[in-house]
Amino acid sequence: MLKSRLVTSICIFMALSFVAACDDGASEAKSVTKVKYSGNFNTISGKLSDGSEFEGVAWWVSGAYKGKFCLQTAEAVCSGKFSARASRVIAGQFECSDMATGSYRTERIEKGAHLHPIKATGILSDGRTSVAEFAPLQEGSGETICYQ
Repeated sequence: MLKSRLVTSICIFMALSFVAACDDGASEAKSVTKVKYSGNFNTISGKLSDGSEFEGVAWWVSGAYKGKFCLQTAEAVCSGKFSARASRVIAGQFECSDMATGSYRTERIEKGAHLHPIKATGILSDGRTSVAEFAPLQEGSGETICYQ
């Protein structure tokens, strides 16, 4: 019994030492910044369960496996990534400048050569929920505000 506890303690110590050795203290600090995007994009508008509204943009380059999105509310900026692969339903996570995190689920329909997002739902770590709608797919470039 004592030997088992000793082995467990040693394993835990080694794991913690490994994690500490891997943390070089240079973790990237995120900030709210202006970002340029180009390629295919949709503008986004939505509402949170507390009544506040948000807007933003989601974009990707043809052939890419991932796209990015950035959303702005009056209080925070949120950003995340999404799968650009051909799937009618996608899900993922996002982070916000007010330290909230969240997850989303987006439904897409096939139109021409692309799957177009039509509706997304989300839940934030503070318990609020969200519903978002997407404008028609566009191609071009622009600027938005992101948290990265």
